[in-house]
Amino acid sequence: MPLTTREPRVAYLASVFPKVSETFVANEVLALRRRGVEVIPFAIRRHRAGELLADDPDHAELLRVTHYSPYLWCPEVPRALWWALRTRPGPLFRCIGLILRGLSRYPEEFFKTWMLFPKTVRFAREMAQAGVEHLHAHWASYPTTAALFISLLTDIPYSFTCHAHDVYLFEALFPEKLKHCAFASPAHEHVRQELLRKCPGGDPAKALVLRVGVDVDQFTPVPYHRRPDAPWQMLAVGRLAPMKGHVYLVRALARLVASGARVQCRIVGEGPLRGELEAEIRSHGLEETVLLLGARPNEEVRRSLSEADVFVLPSIVAPDGQTEGIPFALMEAMACGLPVVASEVGGIRELVRHDENGLLVSPGDVDLLASSLQRLYEDDDLSIRLGAAARETVVRSYNAQVELSKKLALFREHRREWSRSS
Repeated sequence: MPLTTREPRVAYLASVFPKVSETFVANEVLALRRRGVEVIPFAIRRHRAGELLADDPDHAELLRVTHYSPYLWCPEVPRALWWALRTRPGPLFRCIGLILRGLSRYPEEFFKTWMLFPKTVRFAREMAQAGVEHLHAHWASYPTTAALFISLLTDIPYSFTCHAHDVYLFEALFPEKLKHCAFASPAHEHVRQELLRKCPGGDPAKALVLRVGVDVDQFTPVPYHRRPDAPWQMLAVGRLAPMKGHVYLVRALARLVASGARVQCRIVGEGPLRGELEAEIRSHGLEETVLLLGARPNEEVRRSLSEADVFVLPSIVAPDGQTEGIPFALMEAMACGLPVVASEVGGIRELVRHDENGLLVSPGDVDLLASSLQRLYEDDDLSIRLGAAARETVVRSYNAQVELSKKLALFREHRREWSRSS
């Protein structure tokens, strides 16, 4: 059978995989595998506490097939370095030269990349032995740095998806990453422009916006109906981290409750700000109003979406510069036909159009956040209109199956045909 009649063998590379706060990567891998693509996941490091949902069947399946490796202390790493020195000395020293020249002004990245490099060489050898025909990295930072080196060592074509802070906060080796990749797939236009800005002279045709959408068939809109015997239900899904802005949501809820609104807000997610949020909730006496549910499996999140009246995402630009791309949870809520209130930051501005398919608020503006929620609380017709438009937006422009078909077509186009080039 000719090689090109079957799907390419693709390696996926991420910092941590699978990861509870990056379910979109796991969903993408699972969707490709369902299409008959042999996807081999690789992870730069193993999970830390709270990064893995051990009871999620999808995560359990992916854990069984993902390649992990210590940095230095395993026999395969020195064997791989010897393999590269013996069979690929030119590309090996070219990679070392890129680190020395391209990262000398970035001490933290310089150190971390040196620590990453031996593992990268091991992964290169494993991918070559497995006959990988295309390599795709998620995040333009360290995963794409590793993909660049692996491609130079093996001639496997690579591509990468960039989301938001991975482009906004990093810049080392970006021109080389775009130059040597088969294509880059920024998740939205705003991050595409930032990528090209950091790659002067780079080929704009290589940067193709491919949205990380949602499988709309998995989300059935629930007809909006106010439950007279229950509080108005808000839902927020996101890591408990500064850029998600949960503290502003708690303060806005305090104002809603003070105005007489009967509401309850469930926050799904885990992270370093849990203690701070618990203290904020106590300070406003909202222990019965705001429920911190921690990280939950996908099926449970979908169930929560079906029970909610509104979805809230009060994101900000964090002090370290981190900001949103187009949050997966926001797209899922809109796919369910929920009215959404979100901050006007990052890629959210491309997804949500104020008063058309959702409400936008200025980041950190507690008064505007509270008044926008109050507006939906008091106007069922507005909630119904915005929710229907939200669903239509995602079905039309953020359909994961459509976007995945585009990406798979590019994988086919940029595959390495080992029978010809080995």
